[in-house]
Amino acid sequence: MTAEVYSNNVSFTYDHANEPAVINTMLSIPNGQCVVLCGASGCGKTTYSRIVNGLIPQFFHGGFNGEQHTCGIDTAAEPIDKLTPLVGSVFQNPKTQYFNAKVIDELAFPAENMGLPPEDINHRIMETAQRFDIESLLDRSIFHL
Repeated sequence: MTAEVYSNNVSFTYDHANEPAVINTMLSIPNGQCVVLCGASGCGKTTYSRIVNGLIPQFFHGGFNGEQHTCGIDTAAEPIDKLTPLVGSVFQNPKTQYFNAKVIDELAFPAENMGLPPEDINHRIMETAQRFDIESLLDRSIFHL
């Protein structure tokens, strides 16, 4: 399989939902290709992105069928932490994207989520801040940037 995202007859129905949110989705996205998911509200875009990044079926529960591989990983069979360094989501509203109020805490979040030791987290924060020349912003609120 050469696709970075490979969906074979993927369907999902949330617990307590009357109808599936995604039905028999087939998609193969090769490495380096950019794809935009667009459509009306409620058509399944968010649900499909949750399937691709492994949140479904591991975090959001319901009836999952089909085969989903992302970056060569079977998202239903492998622990979600294998996907964490490889896949993420960007939300439509930037204010809902953040988990922390301070820049430094937001930069630490992905590394903390992967369970890295504190010294590695601090090193990554400083490396990133230097790379983007934002050392002066580390103690600022993300809402006041």
